[in-house]
Amino acid sequence: MPSRRRFLAASGAAASAAVTAGCSSLPVGDDPVPLGDDYPTSGDATTTGGWGTHRCDGANTACARDASPVENPSIEWESPQFGSVQRPAQRTLTVDAATVYTGGKAIHGFDVLSGDPVWTSEDVFATRIAPDVHEGVAWTRAGPDSSTVVGLDASTGGEVRRREFDVELHGEPSVTRGRDASRLPPYLVAQTAEGGVAGVVTEEPEREPLWETSWAQDLFAGGVFRPATTQQVAVTSHAGEVYRFGASGYPAWRTDLRRRPRSSPVVGATRLYVATRRGAVALDRETGAVDWEYTDVGVDGDATGGRTQTGVRRSAVAFDGARVFLSGSKSLHAVSAKTGQRLWRHEFDETPTALPAVGGDRVYVGTDTEVHALGVDGTHHWAFDVDDPIGETLAVTDGRLFTLANRGREDDVAVVSLA
Repeated sequence: MPSRRRFLAASGAAASAAVTAGCSSLPVGDDPVPLGDDYPTSGDATTTGGWGTHRCDGANTACARDASPVENPSIEWESPQFGSVQRPAQRTLTVDAATVYTGGKAIHGFDVLSGDPVWTSEDVFATRIAPDVHEGVAWTRAGPDSSTVVGLDASTGGEVRRREFDVELHGEPSVTRGRDASRLPPYLVAQTAEGGVAGVVTEEPEREPLWETSWAQDLFAGGVFRPATTQQVAVTSHAGEVYRFGASGYPAWRTDLRRRPRSSPVVGATRLYVATRRGAVALDRETGAVDWEYTDVGVDGDATGGRTQTGVRRSAVAFDGARVFLSGSKSLHAVSAKTGQRLWRHEFDETPTALPAVGGDRVYVGTDTEVHALGVDGTHHWAFDVDDPIGETLAVTDGRLFTLANRGREDDVAVVSLA
């Protein structure tokens, strides 16, 4: 283990002054800010166990709500190094009960307790995006210009499913979480090469279905963020429009945010949340109407008139049912999910690179080579330096935190488990 790895106590130089709040409310003026409980149901979001998608679950909460915190971390294990692909800072990983998965020049599976290689699949699309894992199947594209998606056995890496979309794909597939597969089965949903979104059922039905087995929708502006896939499908276009469809592609509503988005939608029980250029917007889940807007992230730049840039990062929302967490340029913000008012802001010395993730009563974020842990009340608990730049994902399970770090040559990476 390299000697430069170190644990930084909250009282050390890495701890910056955070404006902290109580766990249930923060006085703002004369009135407290009430915190609702908008966390989605277990059919839409994972409450225990793994981190099955790039943002934990189909709702994109980036929250393992019942996970116990990681305290006084050390590196529990580090996987063998493997080759990555372009944009190393945007590498992701997913986790189920037994295996950690990630992309690269192949799809890799590592044992969740030891980090030992379990399997490698090279006969799929080389991508920095980890596969979505659902009911023991890891889904990924078959090739860069393909409409074919393959399902790999989560324990062996062997191909067990193959589905064809009616359109060429651009993004990696996600899986909807239908409550009753006999009435409406899960769909694979992915971005299309033309900037829309499309879906196909995970398995061909044995008899004539009452629903469409595949669908495609063109969206405005020729580009979308990765969809949220609960029992419905929610999509943000690059132009700032938010759409909600049924799992079978039926359009429910469309809302123009009239501002530049930075994230996929995060689906709560009653609202959808989207990071924007200067903050976040909350939409009513049933109607798409704007409920509130937060615009207090601020900008960096020359206050005398030089060029300014917002610090809100792409796909930068994490959500615990009461709070929306946003990465600023050198900061982390917590916003009331009910009112849109800021609860606290924590400043860092570096720009956040790993997107925020929640585990129990902690929120984790990465800055360059360091992982930070804060309480959901804003208290900074620790920072841990893994020595090398880390990837986009911090995946949280009970008492463990997983990330990717550059090791060796510029494009070589390894999975790192902190516990």
